[in-house]
Amino acid sequence: TSEVDVLVVGGGAGGGVGSAGNNTHGGGGGAGGLILAPGLAMDADEAVTVTIGGGGASTTAGGDTTFGAAPSPWYLIAKGGGDGGDQPRGDGQAGGSGGGGAGSQSANAEASGGATTQGQQSGNSGNLGVGYAGGAFGGGGNTVAHSAGGGGGAGAVGGQASPGGGNYGAGNGG
Repeated sequence: TSEVDVLVVGGGAGGGVGSAGNNTHGGGGGAGGLILAPGLAMDADEAVTVTIGGGGASTTAGGDTTFGAAPSPWYLIAKGGGDGGDQPRGDGQAGGSGGGGAGSQSANAEASGGATTQGQQSGNSGNLGVGYAGGAFGGGGNTVAHSAGGGGGAGAVGGQASPGGGNYGAGNGG
């Protein structure tokens, strides 16, 4: 028996679609959830099934990545990222890391960033997993806001967006 360190990462999501006619931007796609499982005891000749989650196309969530199979104690699921908000939907979607909220088409509207679901997984997938929420678009009174929230990452929450400013006020990725 040997000890191995295992890194499992879900597929990243696609960003949301903006509206050229309304000069709004889609939210950033969330990163896939990340799991670092150090010191797993495994036999050298032990076969392990691994499924790699693909990245999402525009407005599509990333796929889940799995390591092992249930009911093994080292069965791990890294959730795919949540897709970025688009128009007219607005809100970013939940995932391993959440997608960012889209820029608004109307005055004072808000769009939430998607929540992270990685920590809600059972067993080591949640206990050892990391993911953060997407950033939101917080309104601000401009009919054409341009900006959008950044997708969440493995290191931080996605940046909040606000109208105006550099880069049209878009939030940074987490």
